[in-house]
Amino acid sequence: MAGDLLELKRHHTNSLFNFRWELRFDTAGSFIFSRMMSTSQQPIQDYIISGCTIVLAGLVLWGAQDIPPPFFDPLGSAAVPKVCAYLLILIALGICIRRYFENRAGSNSNPEAEGYKSEPWLALAVVAMSILYTLAMGSGWIGFRWGTVIYIFVTGSILARKHYPVMGLSLALGLLIGIGGQYLFTQIFYIDLP
Repeated sequence: MAGDLLELKRHHTNSLFNFRWELRFDTAGSFIFSRMMSTSQQPIQDYIISGCTIVLAGLVLWGAQDIPPPFFDPLGSAAVPKVCAYLLILIALGICIRRYFENRAGSNSNPEAEGYKSEPWLALAVVAMSILYTLAMGSGWIGFRWGTVIYIFVTGSILARKHYPVMGLSLALGLLIGIGGQYLFTQIFYIDLP
């Protein structure tokens, strides 16, 4: 059985990249040692997206400084963008910390082995629906109530991929947020919606 290979593989993850170490022995006693970078770029992507989110939140905080101080409201109109920006920073830092500890623990989860399948068309469809939802309300084609109901139902249905219980839940959630949000904003907070 000359030429048969016995393989010993060791996966190692450092803080930024996944590397695959392979040590192969053939029956003649010679061995091949190789170090190859894995195709998974998940760790570095988490750090890059978190960094961009922190930069975006910093720009929101910088822009919120130009909002004039309040006259009657104790918090002022700059409070909402500032709170959202600080929440974005906390979430981004949480993602970085989680990724760091996963890498230190040597988490070698293989997405293909776990049944994960990359589906960029679903992501593209959700982004396209979000853009269409914003443009439709901004241009006055549809109001907040029914636009939100349609957006949540269609987006949930796209992600559910004909799983009817999830589609029913997304319809119920769309009705709750669309009609309930319309009532909350117009009758309680007195905010005009499109």
